[in-house]
Amino acid sequence: MAFDGARLYVPISDMANSMDASEKARNANAAPPRPGLYALDPHDGKLLWQSPADDVCLGRSSCDPGILASIAAIPGAVFAGHMDGRVRAYDAASGRVLWQYDTARELAALGGATAHGGSIGGGGPVVHDGMLYTNSGYGVYFHMAGNALIAFSVAGK
Repeated sequence: MAFDGARLYVPISDMANSMDASEKARNANAAPPRPGLYALDPHDGKLLWQSPADDVCLGRSSCDPGILASIAAIPGAVFAGHMDGRVRAYDAASGRVLWQYDTARELAALGGATAHGGSIGGGGPVVHDGMLYTNSGYGVYFHMAGNALIAFSVAGK
């Protein structure tokens, strides 16, 4: 979770298929999954907005649209990495997606090598000194493997 002094941002993975047979047996009649990003008022727990994650997996193995990794909040925006490989910037006040990038692909690495992105899990996006950094590729527990560390800047440098 992340807190910006006004709102508590809560990422939800809520996997459609966690591959946990005991969980499936207990939750046979559970509601459908609702992965995405949610904002709460920390004073009373009221839901301020919700931004459900759309499913772009299209049957890809080990792909899920939810948010498993930690998130980062800065003034005006929240950054979240999804298990489907997308990293997104959400408007802090409304939850509207401001920007996104699909990391689940081949990427040109520094030094001429090729990296490959996948699920964003474990540590999530980090903001520092005008840059956004994220890992991409988390091949544990039925997620898409990869080996990328990606840096973004506002100027695209």
